[in-house]
Amino acid sequence: MKQNFKLLQTKLTTTLSVQEFQTEIEKHLAQDPLLNDTWLVSTWEHAFELHGLNLHGRIQGYHFRIPNLKVEAVVTFEFRKGDEALVKHLVKLLSSPADFKVHTKPLLGQQNQNSESELAEFLNNYKSASPEHSLHIAGTAVEAARHCSWFNEEEIVSELRFLSQMPEKSDELLLEREDYLQRHQQLCRIWPKGKTIWFREQKIKLIHQAHIVCPVTDVVLAIHFAYCPQDGKVIIGYLHQYNEI
Repeated sequence: MKQNFKLLQTKLTTTLSVQEFQTEIEKHLAQDPLLNDTWLVSTWEHAFELHGLNLHGRIQGYHFRIPNLKVEAVVTFEFRKGDEALVKHLVKLLSSPADFKVHTKPLLGQQNQNSESELAEFLNNYKSASPEHSLHIAGTAVEAARHCSWFNEEEIVSELRFLSQMPEKSDELLLEREDYLQRHQQLCRIWPKGKTIWFREQKIKLIHQAHIVCPVTDVVLAIHFAYCPQDGKVIIGYLHQYNEI
């Protein structure tokens, strides 16, 4: 049964805009008997989700087109293995040659691969690159990152380095740099409803958060963290994204 909840992904290309693509999906959800119990929810500008009482989990869709570079956009569906047949059925409907408006095709070699977003892959690599990192990346953070499409490696590396130095910063530096003091105060804020994770057989409450804002889309990446009771290092335990507007 656990196999049914394994994350998979498939990539498609389409000439439709994200709004047109979602409209086509909603048309099939309304008309096809196998899809009648499923509905679409827009989550942010380039993303949407399919929900349903009979699904093994949310089916997430990401629609990206690089301006002035290509006509076709890449659409990524992320889903649980138990919903694989339903996703294949939907893709077949979207790719139907009878519907000339939808030029959708599977990307070669990208059908039903294990799902790993850029952010999750980055955290996995960062986690295993060196045991000498001055912070910990929990498995729950990598799992949560699979649901985040936000990714800017330079900003994330900068933020992780800043967080890794938090326990070591001296009071003298706080007094010398006002900009650092303001940042330090924001990161030290306690969130009373922080998430709780298991880390090294201990229950850890993630009472702190760091926020990185994407200047183009206003999407915010929230990094939930706490301090390890054994060594005092920062534990990155969970991530989520939301729209600032």
